[in-house]
Amino acid sequence: MLTSFVLMAVNLVVAPKFAALSQQGKSDQLERIDLKATKLMVLFALPIVGFK
Repeated sequence: MLTSFVLMAVNLVVAPKFAALSQQGKSDQLERIDLKATKLMVLFALPIVGFK
């Protein structure tokens, strides 16, 4: 459940940025934010999963 909280928190912040950049057609910035969000989720979720 804690892992889900981390993923939801990151997605809550990033989702509006994804939508705005996608609508504006800024695929390069979208890709960069996607990579950062993925790294952030892995960084926070990995220790939680590792302790289970």
